Amino acid sequence: MLTEMRELLHNKIKLICFFSIYSLIFYLPSMLIIGKCVTIVGTENTHWPVACNVLCMSLGFLSYPLSRKIFTSVVARKKALLGLGVLLLIYILVMLGPMRTNSVSSYLLMLGGEAFLMGNFSGFVFYYMAFSLQGSPYLGRIFGIALAIGVTLQNILQHHMLQVRQTANITLAVTIVGMLFIMWKAPHDLLFENPLPYEKAPKAFPRQGILAILTVLLLSLLSGFIDCYLTFLNAHNVLDEADWPRLFFAVGLVLAGFLADVGKRRYLSMWTGCAAVTAIDASALLIFGSAYNVALSLTYFFAGFFVIYLMAFFLEMAPKTKYPDLWIVMGRVVYCAVNGLMVLAAPKMRYFLAGNKLLLMATLVVIGIFVLCYLQGQPQMRLEPDKEKVEKIPLSPLESFGVSCGFTPRENEVFALLLDDNLTIQDIADNLFISRRVCQRYLTSMYEKTQTKTRLNLLLKYYRTQTGNPLIKGKNSHNTEPVCEE
Repeated sequence: MLTEMRELLHNKIKLICFFSIYSLIFYLPSMLIIGKCVTIVGTENTHWPVACNVLCMSLGFLSYPLSRKIFTSVVARKKALLGLGVLLLIYILVMLGPMRTNSVSSYLLMLGGEAFLMGNFSGFVFYYMAFSLQGSPYLGRIFGIALAIGVTLQNILQHHMLQVRQTANITLAVTIVGMLFIMWKAPHDLLFENPLPYEKAPKAFPRQGILAILTVLLLSLLSGFIDCYLTFLNAHNVLDEADWPRLFFAVGLVLAGFLADVGKRRYLSMWTGCAAVTAIDASALLIFGSAYNVALSLTYFFAGFFVIYLMAFFLEMAPKTKYPDLWIVMGRVVYCAVNGLMVLAAPKMRYFLAGNKLLLMATLVVIGIFVLCYLQGQPQMRLEPDKEKVEKIPLSPLESFGVSCGFTPRENEVFALLLDDNLTIQDIADNLFISRRVCQRYLTSMYEKTQTKTRLNLLLKYYRTQTGNPLIKGKNSHNTEPVCEE
């Protein structure tokens, strides 16, 4: 038991380190370029570069599922990922040139190009994390801790931003090391191969997914309303978005991550809706007071819950849909698109939302978020059927064993074939039209859920739960309860 706990902890720490490094290099290059925007485009036009960055990143996220349609083989996808990594590193290296010039065209090209490539690269990372944490009760905590570490490290580096703007050495070094680490770690079987579907016929656009998209839309509008003011104040040196209030982003991430895992993400949308109320307080402070750092702290705290919702909900739901590669990035696509358009229209929005209008709009949006959270009810798609339904519908011994152990519907299919002693692992994979490696991945998952290590032990555990099985009749007939229940 102690060895298993150590192995579990070791795997979670590796995932936290992996995603922390990703989150750090995700923001650093963009912050480097955006930090130059006041010098190049002027104080009144800073919204143009920011909007360019966010919109191109949205297109980058959207290009990921498209790239999986173009590159269908494992070898092609490996080459595509390696090529993308090399291109991104070269792009960041060339970025040193525009940092020394005041060319607007070169600046925007570098800003948009880096964001697009990073968005596409993020799709690979999200895909890896989604299937590494499929069904994990620690999903929210891993994302919360990992992102908080990345944000904290970024905040430390940004205190040296003057030096970074002049030489870009810190950003370049950190990004190269981080990219090399991710390129070494990420090539996982499930990263390149189409995953085994969660169900025989999963929905392309499930109801929970549509409600989540609408929730992200309203959350993006809410954060966009406030960002229009904060970006303007930051450009005029009234406040510094990279100062100590950003640490509240890390606080929100960690708290949201731990709360998200309560009830296996069942109350994730509710926690996010409650955190959105702080955006109303931030709006009031921006309008009626001068406590800008307090308003910025509340905004970052709310952003922490927003980001965890984006990550945890969509990455948990994606493997259970017909198009997992699309749903993995769907939340980010919607957020970046809405936020980019709002930043683009920031000057007009500041005029339209002047005074009490900002507070009124923020309040209405928060009410809409609570309505959607109520409709969602339970954000995640549960791995096991509802207990009341299980009691009403008679289950076969195989189905009962699968429910008690928490098998997914497709894991039940693998297990059903596993009962045939004449079928090898390769035969099972051929029957399900998957590779041997993917089949082995699902066997490993079933071993973990049943606390067994071999096919023989798994089958023996199943037979011991069946009183009427002739193989064990007379020996274990007294054992009538599933042994996988906690």
